[in-house]
Amino acid sequence: MAAQAHIARPDPHTASDKEWGEYLFMRKNPKGVHFERWFHANGCRKWFHMARHTVSHEILAIYGITEPAPKLDGGEGTS
Repeated sequence: MAAQAHIARPDPHTASDKEWGEYLFMRKNPKGVHFERWFHANGCRKWFHMARHTVSHEILAIYGITEPAPKLDGGEGTS
């Protein structure tokens, strides 16, 4: 299971329906480097982040769920 990583959750007390909808359903779908959040369902059952190229499927980095995104050439949203 994978989803876009490093997305800030809106405040549930002040977020509008539009903000919640964008948070839940609107995701980037780049052609190139993409940062994803993964869950190892059939193994250790832990969450982790992965930087993956969406065209070649090359895995560029795997890092802990609390770690910031690594700096990568061509990556969107690196921090």
